[in-house]
Amino acid sequence: MMSGKMYRFRVPSDLMSAAFVEAFLMSSDAQAAIDRMKTGGSDSGLNLTQKRFRQLPIVVAPTAEQRRIVEAIDSYLTRLDDAVASLEGVQDKLKAFRTSVLKAAVEGRLAPTEASLARVESRDYEPADVLLARILTARRRRWEEAELARLNAVGKTPKDDKWKAKYQEPAAPDTSTLPELPEGWCWATTDQIFWFVTSGSRGWAKYYSASGATFIRIGNLNHDSVSLDLSDIQYVSPPRGSEGTRTRIAPGDVLVSITADVGMIGLVRDQLEEGYINQHISLARPVNEICIPYLGWFLAARDGGQKQFLGLQRGATKVGLGLDDIRNVNVPMPPLGEQRRIVDEVERRFSVAADCEAVVSRDDQRSRRLRQAILKWAFEGKLVDQDPADEPAETLLACIRAKRAGSAPIKKNRRHPVKGGA
Repeated sequence: MMSGKMYRFRVPSDLMSAAFVEAFLMSSDAQAAIDRMKTGGSDSGLNLTQKRFRQLPIVVAPTAEQRRIVEAIDSYLTRLDDAVASLEGVQDKLKAFRTSVLKAAVEGRLAPTEASLARVESRDYEPADVLLARILTARRRRWEEAELARLNAVGKTPKDDKWKAKYQEPAAPDTSTLPELPEGWCWATTDQIFWFVTSGSRGWAKYYSASGATFIRIGNLNHDSVSLDLSDIQYVSPPRGSEGTRTRIAPGDVLVSITADVGMIGLVRDQLEEGYINQHISLARPVNEICIPYLGWFLAARDGGQKQFLGLQRGATKVGLGLDDIRNVNVPMPPLGEQRRIVDEVERRFSVAADCEAVVSRDDQRSRRLRQAILKWAFEGKLVDQDPADEPAETLLACIRAKRAGSAPIKKNRRHPVKGGA
């Protein structure tokens, strides 16, 4: 079966090579000519009528030369395809390399542990459980500052400290089901690390503008990365009031995609002067006492946060994460100095991988250009030698016209069908 959105045509196989015609239609010249024939005002509404397609000029070579051209194209493109397959293999290896780097990072195998360095250097160090206690103190302080500011904003200045009783202690991890960690590490939950978690709201389309604040959408996040992709930016003129304030991002925020492609991570750096998130993204604000890039890389790691997000996501027809899920990730936490060394090593190795990827990308673009160059040479008569003994293309065309004229179907008069027919 063939789709109604496709055309099928046949060539006289005893006179023309179908492979020759196919190769010509893949050439940039033919594709450009076809594009000029299309009608419609958008990608979804473009149309190529059969009448227009029939007017497409096609290069015709002598039959024997067609065979030589097809053989040469097959030979060149086979080798080119092998090269492209090698490039794709390199890309797969780079992806596997990044996964292995992050796996080693979250398991304490990427950089020397603080405990081992302290022994070698005959010094003390702060273990992660002491750091966690400091984080919890800072978390409560951040909440109290934010809550007091909220109360003052609505004219409710507290007369005593009773309002502080509303603070909810974060959930601690259940370590009975968690693997053993390297010396000096401890388990924490994102609920202990994040002091503020929210998500964007709907209805921002009415605030879209040609300039203004950056509006972060799910397309600005990626897997295997913690950097925001700002190549495609939507701007907004945000609403005034609490809604705009609640969803405004700040340096150090961790952004997580919570619908569709769940679990993509983006760290907000200092490159954005003002920005907001849409409803498909969660904004989680950690305390500064932790190395935030370490937390981001852990959440982006396939064997770290991504594995837990996969277990937390829910929805029969629409996969998604709730804000409680964002707070419910177990984090293996090294001492602070070790966190920074891990981040340095991850980013150093990822930088090397990015350089390799750039070379692969350039070679891939070259292969695409070479593919079109081969086709261009083929249909300019430059790819194979021409043989003066070949039957001229004009004679071939005459044979094709004669064959078409002899096999043209007889049109029946539908109003007056022939009587007595079978």
